Amino acid sequence: MTVGFTVAIAGVFTMSGGMISLTLEHYASWHPSWLPIALVMTAGAICLTLRGASLSTIAVGIAMVVQLLIMVVVCVVVLVDQRSHLSSTPFSWSHSTTGSRDSRPASPWRCT
Repeated sequence: MTVGFTVAIAGVFTMSGGMISLTLEHYASWHPSWLPIALVMTAGAICLTLRGASLSTIAVGIAMVVQLLIMVVVCVVVLVDQRSHLSSTPFSWSHSTTGSRDSRPASPWRCT
């Protein structure tokens, strides 16, 4: 099981090395090769795995929290930046043409 977990986590980190390279290439003027980044990420993944699953789980948990924070920040920035184009008009009841219980046809599969 340890070998399978090691191979799986190394594959994930290798792919993320390529994604890091593509991201740096897209957003910065730096064009690094994916191979050194992937090797460093793979070595880090193997070391992390050999130290134990609990440490690996903590690292994944921290990465998920960081990803969540980045997504929330991006959403807030977009909402603030585009606030002049946003309105609540699409959510108005007058724009609803379906959805009330009375307007739906009776379904033989629905329990009432």
